[in-house]
Amino acid sequence: MLIFMKIGFFCYGGGYAMMSFLQDYVVKYNWMSIKDFTEIVAISQITPGPIAVNLATFVGFKNTGVLGAILATFGIYFPCVVMSVIVSKFFRKFSETKAVKNIMNGIKPASAGLIMASAFSIGIQEIFSQTEFNGIYNYIKSFKPLSFIIFLVSFILLSKTKINPIFIVIASAFVGIFIF
Repeated sequence: MLIFMKIGFFCYGGGYAMMSFLQDYVVKYNWMSIKDFTEIVAISQITPGPIAVNLATFVGFKNTGVLGAILATFGIYFPCVVMSVIVSKFFRKFSETKAVKNIMNGIKPASAGLIMASAFSIGIQEIFSQTEFNGIYNYIKSFKPLSFIIFLVSFILLSKTKINPIFIVIASAFVGIFIF
């Protein structure tokens, strides 16, 4: 629970920003493999609720059952609630000050970087079957072209059309059922 509270207190930017921290701790403490974590990320995206809460709940449940799920969920959620209450008390009063604007201008790119790091890490895991770099030849050998095609088509559809992302996730799930 303490690790989830630590992540909750120090991760500005929402659930996607927290994913890289969650992934680091999950792998560091051998709570699950990177492959299992990637699958839980996918499940967390299609279940209702914030992704960080869903991830914490799944990780806690997988490791210690219902009590672990409850404690992990509380650990990730409680700091956010506390910080939101504290910030809301002062933000209106100080939001237009130069110091607060500068702080926000520094936090936003850091948050985007955390989200991109998480996306890159999970993307590499899904496009290559290797989890560690053992030379370029081994990486090329472990390339999964069908996964890359699904990624590329999804990326193009999301960036070039107004298709709802939910439909892309559902379509990708069906493609996965029939191909993998």
